Amino acid sequence: MTSDQKEIGRLQGKHFIALLAGKGKVLYVQGPAGSSIAADRLAGMREIVEGTGITYEVVRGDWSEESGEAVVAKWLEDARARPGLQLLGCQNDAMAVGGMRALARGAVSYGLRELNLVLVTGVDGNPEYGIPLVDRKRLAATVIMPPAAGQAVQLIHEAWTTPGFSPPPIVRLPVRSYPDLPLVALRAPSSGSISTATRRGEGR
Repeated sequence: MTSDQKEIGRLQGKHFIALLAGKGKVLYVQGPAGSSIAADRLAGMREIVEGTGITYEVVRGDWSEESGEAVVAKWLEDARARPGLQLLGCQNDAMAVGGMRALARGAVSYGLRELNLVLVTGVDGNPEYGIPLVDRKRLAATVIMPPAAGQAVQLIHEAWTTPGFSPPPIVRLPVRSYPDLPLVALRAPSSGSISTATRRGEGR
């Protein structure tokens, strides 16, 4: 029993399109190499943004805040990578939090105030972690993954008590955007703010 990982990626792609009005530069923090979850989320995101004006670069973390901070900081060290970044998309909320720390530090260290305007999205939507970050507008959006334990127990109960019932080998749980997709675009800064920030970065 698992969340629909490709649909998570698709929702993140839709977040990117909504927040950037279909055009912009994204740094995408993926989970570790060899993780099917990370691969499926990336595939779903690519499916949605392909053919749009969104470009992205992929770096790898290990699902932790520390890894998100480290890979974003390393990416920012490359002077060629700094200009024009508009969105940091992370495959979980923990890496997004670490990435935000790296952006804040980079804004000071490199004198790039536009890094403070970079939008950040994540995945997990834990009610005690990711959702409050969205509510406080630290994250622009996240993807809520429903808990699997209760539904797994229900299926096991049905298998034991219902003659002839056999649960499917794989159950993919539905996921959803937070906030709802129509509201995500409202969290984007004005187009003027983004273009001004991008021009400042390109001039460095």
